[in-house]
Amino acid sequence: MVQNTALIALIPLFPLLGVLANGIAVWRRKELPKKAVGRIAAGSVLLSALTATFLFVRLIGLEDGGKFHQELFSWIAAGTGSDLLNIPFGFTFDRLSAVMALTVCWVGFLIHVYSIGYMHDDECFGRYFTYLNLFMFAMLLLVLGDNLIVLFIGWEGVGLCSYLLIGFWFEDDAKASAGKKAFIVNRIGDFGFLLGMFFLTWGMGQVGAMSLEFDKLSEAILKLKEIFVVIPGLGAVPLLEVAGVCMFVGATGKSAQIPLYIWLPDAMAGPTPVSALIHAATMVTAGVYMIARMGFMYSLAPFASTVVCLVGGMTALFAATIGIAQNDIKKVLAYSTVSQLGYMFIGVGVGAYSAGVFHLVTHAFFKACLFLGSGAVIMACHHEQDIRRMGGLWTGKWADKKMKWTGLTFILATVCIAGLPPFSGFVSKDEILWMAFSTPNPIYANIHKAVWIMGVLGAFCTAFYMTRLTVLTFFGEYRGADHDHDFHHALPYEKVHEVPKVMWVPLVILMIGFVSLGFMGKSKIFVGTNTFHHWLAPVVDASAHGEKAALPAPAKEGHEVAAIEEKASEHAEAKPVEAGHEAPAAAVGHEVAALAPHGEAEAEAHALHKLELSLMGMSVVVAALGVLFAILVYGIKKVRPPMPSKEGSLGLAHRALLNKYWVDEIYRAIIIEPIRKTSESFLWKIFDVKIVDGSVNGVAAVAKEISAEGLKLQNGIVTSYAFYMVLGVACVLGYLIFG
Repeated sequence: MVQNTALIALIPLFPLLGVLANGIAVWRRKELPKKAVGRIAAGSVLLSALTATFLFVRLIGLEDGGKFHQELFSWIAAGTGSDLLNIPFGFTFDRLSAVMALTVCWVGFLIHVYSIGYMHDDECFGRYFTYLNLFMFAMLLLVLGDNLIVLFIGWEGVGLCSYLLIGFWFEDDAKASAGKKAFIVNRIGDFGFLLGMFFLTWGMGQVGAMSLEFDKLSEAILKLKEIFVVIPGLGAVPLLEVAGVCMFVGATGKSAQIPLYIWLPDAMAGPTPVSALIHAATMVTAGVYMIARMGFMYSLAPFASTVVCLVGGMTALFAATIGIAQNDIKKVLAYSTVSQLGYMFIGVGVGAYSAGVFHLVTHAFFKACLFLGSGAVIMACHHEQDIRRMGGLWTGKWADKKMKWTGLTFILATVCIAGLPPFSGFVSKDEILWMAFSTPNPIYANIHKAVWIMGVLGAFCTAFYMTRLTVLTFFGEYRGADHDHDFHHALPYEKVHEVPKVMWVPLVILMIGFVSLGFMGKSKIFVGTNTFHHWLAPVVDASAHGEKAALPAPAKEGHEVAAIEEKASEHAEAKPVEAGHEAPAAAVGHEVAALAPHGEAEAEAHALHKLELSLMGMSVVVAALGVLFAILVYGIKKVRPPMPSKEGSLGLAHRALLNKYWVDEIYRAIIIEPIRKTSESFLWKIFDVKIVDGSVNGVAAVAKEISAEGLKLQNGIVTSYAFYMVLGVACVLGYLIFG
């Protein structure tokens, strides 16, 4: 059931009003008082959050698959008849949009509140909150748009805002360069996204349904599946595979996956709350959301889905290993974001869309808490970001702790991201790993198990580096005043203090969020219902598998497991405790369960549950080993962390991790420098200066010469004028007689 309501537009509208209110004042150079600026910015996001919550409550009352819709106006209309392309500017608020809107609004609101304290002394307070509200507006367009074009506006909007906010302190060349790097890398990915949309538009034209609305794309998806595109060198390739891969290229840029992840660690140049907003609730999650939203396409594009999960697995492990050796507190968290995004792509890549989105939600809460906590630590330590110069911020009795609330929330968030039960990070990550293990690949046998291995190894690294970060920051002795090294800006321990209430209260609320969220997505092995999965199932399962009725052989398609899912539901009714896993991926690996007699299916389901429990236990052991190893090295044994002067003696492996595998240097050597040298030596000095400028200057010189000759006609000598007049008359007569 679809209900029309004008309330949806209010969700992005409130932050836009905040942009206008603060932005106009900044533009007129008459900034409002800081208290008013903060209240306008945070208040506008709060209103969006309340509106989204109100719609969410109403959405619960609708039947499965029900949603709210609002079309503001017909935006693009071209062509006639069956070739008519009509793109409305419309919003949709279904179960997936609701989850995203609530996450973006509430986490974004807490980050706004925190920013009031963090940015209080900044001279450009109004400009900062203008950009922050603009970021919220763009992200809400992205998640609420009912078609690819509106989504793309938000997609580009968050890219623009990331450039503005990462380079917020643009007087510093390094920070300005980081903003430009993010902008350029994202444009490369966006080119792929645009190509994907062009292919889909062309395909929709072939089936006589010129539209990019998600509903219409979903209705036409089976017809699009029969269309092929001729790619030079590859021959005829299914349209959905081409579009899926192209759009994923855009996702690799926006969501920082290999090979376009390089902008995200440098994005730390912006204010820390910006990092929290980008890394937790907004921009980097856009790619995951896009694939979940387009699940109806990726479920029929097994090759593209394989690319998604494989790149996700590689990124999860690759970034996690880099995080082991980083010493900047924000850089460690940045690489952890890249890694955690990899897990989300593993989830959506194997068709477990609800698992991927659930990890997106839990990650938004604990990563926002970690980033805001790092900002609090940096502020408390007088802008120190090197974890080797911290320590002791959470030692002693409660009354004696330097950073009571920051330390508590940061430690619990570390346990959460490390993947230890019962926190939400464990629940969501374990669900993804289980899906990766139990879903066979329709193209490359066992590739999902290889992805699972990458995920498990990444989980160990995550547990290790996050524990290292926490131990070095909050436990042991304070090293900020150590004068044995080049600690020129050392801050005495006595001056370290907890941040203001406006900053630590959001941390506590986020902590409550990531602690409690785990119970919503807990596997049915432990509770009767996976609430989160059942909430999203009418949208993502319908989009991914809802076309099952029209498919000739559902069980043989990559992710079409409808028949098996129905069988699993029957088992759930007969014996709930044995339907403990999310049906799709688990059951795909055992199609016989859906086709066999009930007793055999029950036995098969029981074996699956044992396997899932075994893998879950393995995940816990791996995470615990990572935590224990880090405590042994950096905690109990109090091994002194390596100093910069000794890095050269730590071996190639450590240097490789410390230098991030020299990826930036490789990019510079292979791509940037050749382009720069070509631009300088040929495009500038030869093509621009000699050819373009030479041509223009040559034309000007010729014109100048002609003009100089023409001037001679106006020399002021009467006989000369008479001569030219006679010459002219002779020419005219000659033309009339002989012409």
